[in-house]
Amino acid sequence: MSYFEKFLPDKNYLKNFTTLISGAVVGQIITFLLAPILARLYSPNEFGIFASYSATVAILSIICCARYDLAILLPKKIKESLAVVKICLLISLLISIISFFVIFFLWFTVDLNEYKFLVFIPLVIVVTSLNISLIYFHDKLLNFKLNSIARASQAMFTGGAAILFFYISNTNGLIFGAIFGQLICTFLLIFYLPSQHIRGLFFDYNFKKLKIIAFKYIDLPKHSLAPSFLNVFSSQSINYFLIIVFGTVVTGNYYMSSKIVLLPASLISVSFTEIFYQKITERSNNLKKIFPFVLNNALYLLIAALLLFFTFYFFGYNLFILIFGKEWIQAAELISILSFNMLIRTIVSPLTIVFTALDRIKLGAIWQYLYFFTFNLLIFFLYYFEIEFIITLKILVFYDLVIYSIALIQILIISKQFDKKYEN
Repeated sequence: MSYFEKFLPDKNYLKNFTTLISGAVVGQIITFLLAPILARLYSPNEFGIFASYSATVAILSIICCARYDLAILLPKKIKESLAVVKICLLISLLISIISFFVIFFLWFTVDLNEYKFLVFIPLVIVVTSLNISLIYFHDKLLNFKLNSIARASQAMFTGGAAILFFYISNTNGLIFGAIFGQLICTFLLIFYLPSQHIRGLFFDYNFKKLKIIAFKYIDLPKHSLAPSFLNVFSSQSINYFLIIVFGTVVTGNYYMSSKIVLLPASLISVSFTEIFYQKITERSNNLKKIFPFVLNNALYLLIAALLLFFTFYFFGYNLFILIFGKEWIQAAELISILSFNMLIRTIVSPLTIVFTALDRIKLGAIWQYLYFFTFNLLIFFLYYFEIEFIITLKILVFYDLVIYSIALIQILIISKQFDKKYEN
């Protein structure tokens, strides 16, 4: 074996990664192809409202499983992994019931005319929990192809339903489409479970055993839930901030441009993280070297990120106008700025799972707390001094470059420390 070959990923890893990312690629291609149609059907104002829905769902996706979804791949026995999925489902049901009463109260006390989508939140919480936990469970079963198909199907039905709902109601079609697509994806993940696992998931509950397993993995919600929530809230709160300060039209333009720029990064991150997490967990359990594996994957991500960065930075504006039309010119002007954001997130976001895989959750939590407090402090100053939109965006992107670089340094350090600890 040559020196170069030692650092290449093994064939099974590459095969699984290719299988997973193929579904994400197809899904993102479908999303990209339908985006110009949706951009001509729905106004920036509608996309601004949809941005608030997307931000809400992203935040709920963290709390709906209380981070127990990260424990699904950890047990050696499939039965215990399924038990963790049940715990995720029970937690989401509890949160769904609480959200129902909160929304019921708000409905009669606050004007929610533009945010009627909130009535679907209790359903979305449960569906999101099933979606997340079952994707991890199918990874545990090595059903990578099914996860790939499910993701592609979700994108297809989301876009198709959004177009259909435009002609039915002309309002909130983007939101209804997203909900419908998620329901289809979740149905596929349930339908193709082995029959014994379907029965176990919905009918076979031993609460004493579930309590024992919940306490076994209590460190995940204990040390990861709050910081992860704060981290996602910080990354999504920009949508709420822009709506409050600049209105739904500006928010819609920002959402459209950021969605297109970060689409490839999201594609890489989602698929890469799943197989990377499985592989690094396997290596840590077998006490194999972690640092070279993490470093090599960081380099692969860097190469992909640079290719995307140069494409968006130099050609993004003209391509955006060509594809989406001149009515989205304000969104096109943001592409070159957001390309820096895409660059750092493509490299670092998939690697943050190392904190969990190497049982350094507390250290990861410190970074996420740092992110939350510094970001919101920055938001406060931008709001207080009434900084104009473009300057605000540039400051926020520069902040992202700094904070994610800190996370990358931490990841490389703990990987090196793991290898030194077990090298003897």
